[in-house]
Amino acid sequence: MTVSVWQADGKQPVREVDVLIVGAGIVGTAAAVFVRRHGRVPVITEMRDVAQGASGRNAGFMITGLDAYAISERTHHIWHELIAAHGVRFERIGSMLLAESETEA
Repeated sequence: MTVSVWQADGKQPVREVDVLIVGAGIVGTAAAVFVRRHGRVPVITEMRDVAQGASGRNAGFMITGLDAYAISERTHHIWHELIAAHGVRFERIGSMLLAESETEA
C-alpha cells in the first residue's frame, strides 16, 4: 500500500527503478514497449487493471486526426505493429468522417 507524501514517515519501503511509467493504458503500455526496446527496464504502476481507465472506455477506436494527419498515420502503423507482435485481438471495421461545410472539407 502506498501513502501520501504528507503521511510518509520514512518507514515505507523504497524501490529504485530504471524508468517508472504511471498508468497501464494504451499510452503507458506502449511507452513500456519503447523503453524496453531501448534497453531500459520499465516498471508500470496502475491504480486498477490494465486498460481499465480511459483506454478501456473509448470503445477501442483508433481514429486518425485531421490536424496532424502524418503523425496519426505513423501512430496507426506503430499500433498495428504492436498488435501483430503481441497477438492482440483486433478487427478493422473502418469509420467515416463527414464534413458539415465546405470549410471543414
